Amino acid sequence: MKKIILLCITVLALLSSCKPASVGGIQTGDLVFIALPASYHLYNRDYVTSPDKPESFEDLLIHTAILDVDKEGVWIIDATLAHGVDRHPLDTMFSDFALKNGNSCDYIVMRLANNKQAKRYVANAKKHLGKKYNINFSPSDDALYCTELVRESYVDKKGIYLFEESPMDFTDREGNMPDYWTWLFGRLGKEVPQGVMGTLPQSMIQDPQLVRVDCQLTDYGNLAYDQTPVDTYLTAIEDYLANAIGTQYATAETCIPFYNIVSVDDSNPDDIQVLGDFWVMNYNQAGDTLKMVSGGSHPGKMHVRKISDTRFEVTGFDQVGDGSTFLPTAKRIFGDKFDAFSAIQSDQEKREAVRKEYVKEYVEHHNLPVKYYQDYGWPAVNIKD
Repeated sequence: MKKIILLCITVLALLSSCKPASVGGIQTGDLVFIALPASYHLYNRDYVTSPDKPESFEDLLIHTAILDVDKEGVWIIDATLAHGVDRHPLDTMFSDFALKNGNSCDYIVMRLANNKQAKRYVANAKKHLGKKYNINFSPSDDALYCTELVRESYVDKKGIYLFEESPMDFTDREGNMPDYWTWLFGRLGKEVPQGVMGTLPQSMIQDPQLVRVDCQLTDYGNLAYDQTPVDTYLTAIEDYLANAIGTQYATAETCIPFYNIVSVDDSNPDDIQVLGDFWVMNYNQAGDTLKMVSGGSHPGKMHVRKISDTRFEVTGFDQVGDGSTFLPTAKRIFGDKFDAFSAIQSDQEKREAVRKEYVKEYVEHHNLPVKYYQDYGWPAVNIKD
């Protein structure tokens, strides 16, 4: 059985009493703020010098985008004049925002200090894909501008917006209107919407919920997006376990599903049937240990549809019941494979060995400073052994 570890999100939010601390490594749900270098002149394209990390972003920020990290690479979800609301490789954004003199904009990555619902926010953003760019910077169901997309996507389970609207102020610290905004809205045949209710990069980046991520975003470019992604029905199952099953449990920082497959019938690509003992485990990191917060067993039959040679999706899940319904539903779902399922389901030693291997691979893949995982009330398990 080929093991494919799902790229889940580990939140490493560090807070300081003086200022927000930086955290290393980009994650799904991080926000990218794009700034024109302080000495870049829009009209003559002179470029004298640009600090790696500008001292102030108030009069420089021109765009905000959402990071989506998966096994294929690093993606951007954003709203632009060029693409509307779109998801594209990180390199596309670098190309879109390349300066006319050949130099680069500055990229600042920020993260919510409480980033446990990052996958939810990115999933929300994907619901807007295909919409037009909101050139009017006014409320619209069919069009969005960059930070408007962020605000509409970062909505928690209770329907509460994480980022507030306010009268938009496009002026710099001296109260002058930067040339960029005059040029941009002039292209659109519009006046700068000064004072209109909305959101802007320069105000959003100062939201106290956000902390700075210490990384060089350009280091994550030039990935082989044109290569065939490693995507199988197992990948689709892992996505389903994490996003459809794992989210039903108490929220944690990291989801690491694992499973033992009983049998696979892939004769019908529109209904690949996978019988297995599927598990979901949610963890929080405490020092060098992943501590289990919630999770459980979900044996049953996954129905997976092959969309293309490299794309699969789970279309249904026949799940074994609980309590008194466990045995009759297991016999019905597993049929002549019931004995094989019973043998796998009752072999705790093998199950824990598989779980340990999945946790180990996840930790190594994400370069986490983790040596152990631990269930409540049980000794920690050393994944390095």
